[in-house]
Formats: sequence, C-alpha cells, structure tokens
Amino acid sequence: MRYLVRKGKYYVILYLTERHSMKVIKKLKEKLEIKRYDFKPEIADGPIENIENAVFYCVDGIGDIMVASPIIRAILEKCTGSAYFICSPTSRLYIELLDKQYSNVVIVPVGKKKALTESSIAHTAANIRKQGKIDVIVNGLGRVSPRFAQLACLLKPRAVLSAMESAKRTSRPKMVHKSVHYANLLYRRGVSIVDCWGIVAQMIGCDYNRSLLFPVADITPERTPYIAVSLLGASWGPISEKNALHICQAISRHYNNDICLIVSPGIEPMCLSIASTLENVFVSPIPPTLELSGAYIKQAQALVAVCSAPVHIAGAFDTPVLVIRGVERSAWRPVVGCAMEYITNDKNINGIDNDKFEACFAEFINKVGL
Repeated sequence: MRYLVRKGKYYVILYLTERHSMKVIKKLKEKLEIKRYDFKPEIADGPIENIENAVFYCVDGIGDIMVASPIIRAILEKCTGSAYFICSPTSRLYIELLDKQYSNVVIVPVGKKKALTESSIAHTAANIRKQGKIDVIVNGLGRVSPRFAQLACLLKPRAVLSAMESAKRTSRPKMVHKSVHYANLLYRRGVSIVDCWGIVAQMIGCDYNRSLLFPVADITPERTPYIAVSLLGASWGPISEKNALHICQAISRHYNNDICLIVSPGIEPMCLSIASTLENVFVSPIPPTLELSGAYIKQAQALVAVCSAPVHIAGAFDTPVLVIRGVERSAWRPVVGCAMEYITNDKNINGIDNDKFEACFAEFINKVGL
C-alpha cells in the first residue's frame, strides 16, 4: 500500500504493507496530515471549455472503451491542441483507430510486458509537459489508480476526469481506499476531480446514456443463439492459442449451441485457427470494428472474457459474464454485469487448470439459466 504525501516542498512515497493494522495506518495518516477525500464531484470551473491539450490514460487493455466512449470523442473534438494517449501495447491497437480519424491524436506508447513504474510515469509526464500546458487528463480505468494519480500530480491539469462511478458499485472498497489519498492530494492542489461519467458528459456537452456506451451496429449475427468469447488479454497480450482452444472445448461440452469468438486487433489469426478446428465456433466480422463487435456482444446469451474490456461493454447490455483472470489481477474484476469469475493458478492468464475451469463454466451455465 503506497501513500503519496507532502513533507515541506518534497513529495514522499510511504510504503505500508498489508500487515499494518488499520490502527497503525490511522495514526500515520494523522501524523502526516492525510485526510480522506470521498470523491464527491466538485466542479470548480463549471463546464469544461477551451481545451487546448488533453491526456488520456488508457493502459491495461482498455483501449476499446476509450475509443467507443462518446465522451472521449467529444473531448477530442473540443481539443484545439494535442490529445496525448498514454497506452500499453494492447490498448494501442485500438487507439490507432482513433489516430486515423482525428488529426490531433498523439500516441505515447509505454511499457512492454511490465506494468508502468513510477520512474517511467515521471519520464512520460516530463516529455508531455515540454509540449505545453495540459488542461484535462482523462482516466478510463474505472478508478483513480496510484499510477494515474501520480501522472495527474505531475501534469498539473485543470481537471481530472475519472470513471469512479463504476468502481463504487463493486465490492472493492480496498481499491477505492488506496486511491482516495492520491485524489485528496490533487484536490488540495486545486484540481477539479470529476468522478462520474454522467457529470463528465454534462461538463463536456455530450449526451451520455449507459445503454448507449458503445455504438452498436444494427445487424443480426448469422448463427444464433451463441455464447461470445473474448480472448484479448490485458497489457501483457492475448491468451495462448492452446489455452483458448481448451476454453472453447470446455464450453462446447456444457453448452449445446454455437460459440462466437470476438475478434480484436492482432488476434485474428488465432480466432480463425480455432474456428477452423471446432465446427461450432465462428468469428465476429473481420476486420474488427467497435460497432460490429459491440453488436455481437450485445446479442450473445453470455460472455466469457479473458481479462478484457468487453466485460465493461457487456455490462451496458446486462449480458452475464464469466471472467477469467490471473490470481494477482484483482484490478480486472469487472465493474458491471458479472455473474462469476475464474481465477487462474498463475499471476497471468495462461495458468488455467482445464478441469477447474470446466467445473466453473458448468456452474456459470446453471447460474445464468443456460
């Protein structure tokens, strides 16, 4: 557990282990004058206008959410300068779609297989600040994570826009608790923190409706009914083809209808290979578009997602979800629409025990009535 606190003119990162009791933490907080900020939306400057430069934080494979959101597009259209997208390899595949549509998009790639570090965040922030003052920084993770908060502190924007609304609906108070201290630091520095997408939409002048989060194409899939399967992982890349095949085979043994693999940029060959191996598997349209992928997720009876952002999309349509995630990837618990989750034996998504997953899927099928 890390706390970013100010002592004099320096910022100090205080490391606390989970072994510290809440009593000890409380005393430390009082000593260091850290006050909890409960993320009540504060709109100090009213509607956000005159946006010159903006930064979008979209790591951990959430690029499709950022691309799909009408709020993001509204900010891009208001932005008269540059829109910097800090993205990991998986998210970059999606952000490149925006790059083709908007001339002011600047892709800032970070990380390879490892998560962002404090030093890489500092380096990235320094490079962006050289280009000019930042007006708005947007977080797509559904929570104010420590890395994002550190970035926001370094960039000193006029406003921080974050989707904390979704995190409040989870059973993850610890995750929110870890972030409130960073948010407090921003708040005390005069930065407006807006934590609800609905309020962000009002400030940005954008019509927003959760059911229309994703621009869905009006089409009927060629094979129905079916379960959708998303294989795109997080920032470390997709699941292996061997494990993906085992997942589809396990689903086939307990579900008598078809399986639709939701194609994402970069995993088309793997999806086509699995579809050619199993008769009951077909793929969503290639090349993938957000409108078509959203339509196939919306019309599925359920979604099996490997640690990926389609979980959030499914939540907009109340599609039941079974999430596969690594044992240390608690941040990837879905925010809405989840029925169950399967946790692998490893810290990444490829440590799947086939028998345990099959038992978990059978339980999931019974739970959602399929």
